[in-house]
Amino acid sequence: MPFDFRHLEAFVAVVRESSFTKAAESLGLSQPTVSETVANLERSLGVTLLDRLGRGVTPTEAGRVLARHARSLLAGREATTTALAALVDLETGSLRLACSTVPGEHILPAHLGPFHNRHPGIEISVTIGDSESVLASVRSGDAELGICGVAEGRGLHLERLWIDRVVLVAPPGHPLARAGATSAADLPTVDLLLREAGSGTLQSVELALAAAGQDPRTLHPVARLGSTTAIKEAVLGGLGVSFLSEHSVRRELAAGLLCTVEVANLDLTRSFHLVTDPRRQPSRAAEALAAHLLATSTTAPT
Repeated sequence: MPFDFRHLEAFVAVVRESSFTKAAESLGLSQPTVSETVANLERSLGVTLLDRLGRGVTPTEAGRVLARHARSLLAGREATTTALAALVDLETGSLRLACSTVPGEHILPAHLGPFHNRHPGIEISVTIGDSESVLASVRSGDAELGICGVAEGRGLHLERLWIDRVVLVAPPGHPLARAGATSAADLPTVDLLLREAGSGTLQSVELALAAAGQDPRTLHPVARLGSTTAIKEAVLGGLGVSFLSEHSVRRELAAGLLCTVEVANLDLTRSFHLVTDPRRQPSRAAEALAAHLLATSTTAPT
């Protein structure tokens, strides 16, 4: 039974107006065009839909059944068109974003407020994990966008967003805090706290050590903890010292609860990257948020 929405629109208009002429006027078509369209619909369905009664028409039993379902189909089409238009115009939508700990907890939230003010109908869901889980979420399609501190991801597209500096921090009474400095060669003797494997911060530290000629495997951490907050609380509690993003300890440094320890010849500057999967067509919401975030990437966020 091949027919399309044009057939249904014409038929519903004739039933509504009880007239081919009035239906044609409401549709902006000629009366012969509407009559032929309805006749084609009847032929394709193999039933008579309308009783032609001189100047007026009324639906047959089959016509009443079709009119009821046709109205639902046409209403559904209009609702679908409206919903898609709203997505295109960024009036509605949803977006899943995966972030590693530092950008997700300490940088991204400040940028979501202005985006929400511009597009209040878009719902954003953010999951926080280590950098490897961010890459995995983007690859699997669980997240449209990712933000993490790794510089490469197999098969993924990475664009630099924000600059970050990893610093060695210690509580004020710690010997390293009193000294104010150490060297990469001395780190194997230090009571270090490190993040888990898969952490972008850990990867940055290991790469910096390797570049400075120090084998990261010589480090002997007193503990490995699975979040920046856990590491920071352990340092505050006197368990050891650790490498943390400057963003994550800004308040503690300002309050004098933690001190930075310079590590000679160790470059711990890194970048956070926006991660996308080039195999997937991004939603309009994802495109808009990506553009919004990339517009903030020319300077390090404050």
